[in-house]
Amino acid sequence: MSTTPVTPDQNSAPSNLSSAVVGNGPAPQITADPSPSPVLHEEGGLEANAPSVGGGSRLGAILSAVASAVGPGIAGAANQRGRASFAGGLAGGAGAELQQQAQQQEIKFKSFDDQVRLSQLHNEDVRLQWADEDHQNAVQANADAQADRMKSTTGMTYTFVPNNDGGKEVWEHMGVQQAQNGAVSVPAGTIAGPKGWYIPNKGSAEQAQANTKDYNARASFYGLPPVSSGVVNDRAYDVLRQMSNGMDMKGNPMHADDLQSRVDNMTEQLTKYKATPNADPNTITAVQSDIDHLSNLQGITDKRDQAAIDKATTQKQEQQKFSSDLQTQQKEAVDNNKAANKANAAQATAGDWLPKVSADEKKKAELAENIAFNANEVAKIVMKRPDILGAVAGRYTNAEQMIGNNDPDISALGVHVHNMAMANSGVHGFRSQEGVESYERQLLNNFKNGPAAMAGALQASTGSVQTFVDNARPSTYKTHSKQGGAVRGMMGGQ
Repeated sequence: MSTTPVTPDQNSAPSNLSSAVVGNGPAPQITADPSPSPVLHEEGGLEANAPSVGGGSRLGAILSAVASAVGPGIAGAANQRGRASFAGGLAGGAGAELQQQAQQQEIKFKSFDDQVRLSQLHNEDVRLQWADEDHQNAVQANADAQADRMKSTTGMTYTFVPNNDGGKEVWEHMGVQQAQNGAVSVPAGTIAGPKGWYIPNKGSAEQAQANTKDYNARASFYGLPPVSSGVVNDRAYDVLRQMSNGMDMKGNPMHADDLQSRVDNMTEQLTKYKATPNADPNTITAVQSDIDHLSNLQGITDKRDQAAIDKATTQKQEQQKFSSDLQTQQKEAVDNNKAANKANAAQATAGDWLPKVSADEKKKAELAENIAFNANEVAKIVMKRPDILGAVAGRYTNAEQMIGNNDPDISALGVHVHNMAMANSGVHGFRSQEGVESYERQLLNNFKNGPAAMAGALQASTGSVQTFVDNARPSTYKTHSKQGGAVRGMMGGQ
C-alpha cells in the first residue's frame, strides 16, 4: 500500500488552508454531496425548489416538521436577509394551513452555516439508510466513542437526541433552542450517528475551544494543517469530522482501497508520533480510535464491493447459460420442423399429384401444407398452455420478439408463427420481409381477443391456401378438402 501522506484536495479547498482554519480567516470551500440536498445559489442561498427530504431519511421527518410548521415565516425572514431559507425552500408552495402554523411558531436558524451543516448531515443519514447493518453499527459505535472521548479530553458534555419516532425528539430539542436562544443551531461539534445526535451543551466559545483542541490533536494525521493561534473554523472542523468518518473532503464516501491507503498513512504517522518525546496519550488514543474505525469501514466496504462483484459475475454466467439453452431450444424447434417437412416429402409419390401438375404448383401445395402443419403446432401449444394467450396478447408484434423469450413455449410459438408467415409469402409470391412481418402482426393481433379469435385466424390462414392443395393433389389425398382439408390431413405428421 502507498504511504504517501494524505493531502487536501486542491480542487476543494484553497491552498492556504492554514489561514482558513482559524475563525477570523476565510473558510475553506467545502461542499456537501449535491444530491439530494438543497442546491446552493451563487449568492449563497438555497434553491426554493430543492428536492423534498420527507421520505428519504430519518431526518426527513424532522426537516418536514420544520418546513410544515414554519415554512412561509422562516422563508420570509430569510428573504429579508437576501437568502432563501433551507426550511423555507422545503416549504415552497405551502398552503393556508401551513401559513397559520407559521404564524403561531416561527423557527429561525442561527446562521446559514447551520442550514448547510444540517443539509450535510442529512446527506450522510440518507447514505447510512442504504448501508448494511454492520456499517450502521460501526458508525454508531464510533459516534458513542467520540462523545466519550471528547468528554474526557475537553470536558464537553452532550445531550443525546434520538433520531427516531418521526423526529419528535429532535423537533422538541429545536423548540427548546428556539425558546432559549431565539434561533436553532446545529453546532460544528455535533456528533451524528444513525440512532441519534450528540449535541453539545456548552456555549459557542467553549465549543470552539473544545473543537480546536480536538482538531489540533488529529488534523495532521489527515494532512490538514493545525491551528497555531485562535480557534478552528467550523467548516474546517466539519472536514475533519467527515474524513474521520470515511469520507473525502467533499463529504463523498471513499472506496475500500482509498480507505486502506488512509489507514496505512495514519498508522505510519502514529508510529512515528509515539516515538517523539512529548507524545500526548490523548492524541494517541484519539488517532488510534480513528484508525480502528476507518479500518473497520474499509473491511465492511471491501466486503460489500466484493459481494457486488460476485453477484454481477453470477448474473452474467446465468445469462450466458440462459442464452446458450435458448439457442439450443430454438435450433431443436427448427430442426424438428425441417424433419417433419422432409418426412412429408418422403411420403409423397408420383401418384400423390394430379397429372401434369407443374413444379410451381407442387411447391405451393407443399407450402400450404406446411402452413397447416405449423397451425396445428400452434393449436397444440395453446391447448397445453391456455394461459399463453394472455402472456402473448398485446406484447409482441412479430415472431422474432417471441423467439427470444425465456419461456420455451412462447419461443416455440414464435418459431411456428414465423414459419407460417414465410410459407404464406411463398404461396402468394411475396418476397419482402415487410410482407412476412405484416402477416405475423395480423396473426398475433388475434391472440389478445381470446381463443375464438385465435382459432378463427388459424382457420383463415389455412383455408386461404387450401385451393393450392386441391389444385395439385388428387381428391383421395389426405390433405385434399374432400378428405377434411390440409389441417386434418397434416395431423398425422405431428
